[in-house]
Amino acid sequence: MTERPLFRERRKNQLLRGENSAASRDKCSFQSLLQDLPKALQEAVHDTVAACQPRYRPSLHANDWLEELYHEAACAACYALAKYDPSKGDLYAFGVLVIQRQLQRFCDRVWAAAKHECAYPHDEETGEEIEFEDPRAQEALMDTAL
Repeated sequence: MTERPLFRERRKNQLLRGENSAASRDKCSFQSLLQDLPKALQEAVHDTVAACQPRYRPSLHANDWLEELYHEAACAACYALAKYDPSKGDLYAFGVLVIQRQLQRFCDRVWAAAKHECAYPHDEETGEEIEFEDPRAQEALMDTAL
């Protein structure tokens, strides 16, 4: 785990730096959520997201995959805090376990949905996307053109 803190810091900075992403709009609420968590759970969130390296990013979440992972991890950390029993062990270890399971379930759900996506149809001769005609739109165009 010697390389993880640097990797974690880089991922955290990527998350918080985004200008046009959903994370920049929710940066204050996300940062306040993380700050409200105990330090052990904050570390668990960053370590677990840094360790979660999926094979590919589903096209639905291509631009904001890291933000999605952080938000899921933060929600799981809140759940872990609510369910934590100090007599049963370390908060960090319990947090990592709960967050890992939640991220795995989240990734499984997203990838299951991504399996059913298909490419937009293309014309075999030209390779261009096929346009589907909308009769109502055609009528409206003809009415305004005449």
